Amino acid sequence: LCLMFVDESDHETLTAILGPVVAERDAIKESRLILSLAGLPRSFRFHFRGTGYDEKMVREMEG
Repeated sequence: LCLMFVDESDHETLTAILGPVVAERDAIKESRLILSLAGLPRSFRFHFRGTGYDEKMVREMEG
């Protein structure tokens, strides 16, 4: 999953959607999110790692 923010509202929307997942990252090292986009279910899988870009992105999303 590649995330690109066009403007601040995109960041706020994504933060609202992923907030609960980010808050529980220590309890769940892997998570799946299923959203209906254009009437079709889409599955997103998130893997949280202790080092590297993934963790940096999660920290930035929190705050």
